[in-house]
Amino acid sequence: MTTIRLDASGPFHHDAALAILAAHAVPGAENTDREASTRTRVLPSTGGPTVVTITFDAGGVCVDLDAKEAGRRASAWAPYRSYALPQLWTEAAYH
Repeated sequence: MTTIRLDASGPFHHDAALAILAAHAVPGAENTDREASTRTRVLPSTGGPTVVTITFDAGGVCVDLDAKEAGRRASAWAPYRSYALPQLWTEAAYH
């Protein structure tokens, strides 16, 4: 897993940012956990599908990237595939 920290350059209303993302979530393609302050989705990348989890806090966000977890999540979310935006998924995620 790779983690990238992105610090806010000014005031960051992380609860509001997470609430907006939760309100616009694509069912089956992403998961927003308000209690844990996280947003998770599978995204295509040059190395294949990658699970991206963003953890929000008052100072910014941490982005965790996990290519190995992508296969497991893609299989679990496969029944909801018709709800996902095409650019969020690649066929490789389902094999």
